[in-house]
Amino acid sequence: MKGVFKVVAFLLVSLILLMHTELRAQSSLVPSYHPVYEWLYQQRIQGNLPYYNYESLPLTRGRIVEHLNELEQQGLIGKQAQTLASFLNECNPTIR
Repeated sequence: MKGVFKVVAFLLVSLILLMHTELRAQSSLVPSYHPVYEWLYQQRIQGNLPYYNYESLPLTRGRIVEHLNELEQQGLIGKQAQTLASFLNECNPTIR
């Protein structure tokens, strides 16, 4: 009887650990050839995103969204605002 209890307890603990690892968010890397990087670099050159580090690619989708949100707070206008909206929609479609 004790042996059955140990097996059931082991299986329950294993199942809980397995479920826990599956529930953690996984970081999604954006490929280094994606056009968002060039656009973020142009924003850095223009002084809109001085802390963007073009030399450290690829970035996670979350980090790119942070940069895009920072630019959104600056109130870009015209073509830049359209490009920003497009990248935000692509990188984080759940908020749009």
